[in-house]
Amino acid sequence: MAWTTPRTWKPLDMNGASLMNQQVRDNMNFLKTNVDDDGSIRTALKCFAYSAGQGTAAGGDTEMDDFNVTIPAGYMSVAGDMLEVHGVWLTSATAGTKLVKISLDAVPTMATLLSTTAVSTYFIMDLRIRYRSALVGTINGIWQGSTANITDLTVAFMQNVGLTATWAVAQTLKFYGNTDAADELTLLEFYVNSSRTIIGQLI
Repeated sequence: MAWTTPRTWKPLDMNGASLMNQQVRDNMNFLKTNVDDDGSIRTALKCFAYSAGQGTAAGGDTEMDDFNVTIPAGYMSVAGDMLEVHGVWLTSATAGTKLVKISLDAVPTMATLLSTTAVSTYFIMDLRIRYRSALVGTINGIWQGSTANITDLTVAFMQNVGLTATWAVAQTLKFYGNTDAADELTLLEFYVNSSRTIIGQLI
């Protein structure tokens, strides 16, 4: 269904079913926001197709800047608003330390994946970043490894209840990989959905 530019009405114009259906029904259906049964509004904030991804440099934090996501000022505005972050990371078959960090408010604030396994495997990232108050949020989620012989991390739940981000101003969600050698971590498929609540409350 496509948007139709609203008609400019003139005195004595005749109305009818076709015009009403086009001008009112169809345009209202086009504009309708999809509200889930739980009262939330879900929107894709940023999505990336599966590709070669972006790997780390040797040593130190490498910003995966191809995957940066801008969160507009005031976008997270109600307790219960949430960003759903899903992605796939690939580790190389080296024994070096592989560390992923999340950055909000311009500072890498939290280590989310720590692996020293010498196995080439995929890690599934499923994270939630929640609004708690104007200045405070939480991050939690699950990391799931795809290879059974991973000994240091197969399934890991992580949580940070002290994330500080001023939601009243624009923020940039960033991910960093910290490795001993180049391309020990690669971020592949990645997308961020927003769940905007209309009936949420701070618990």
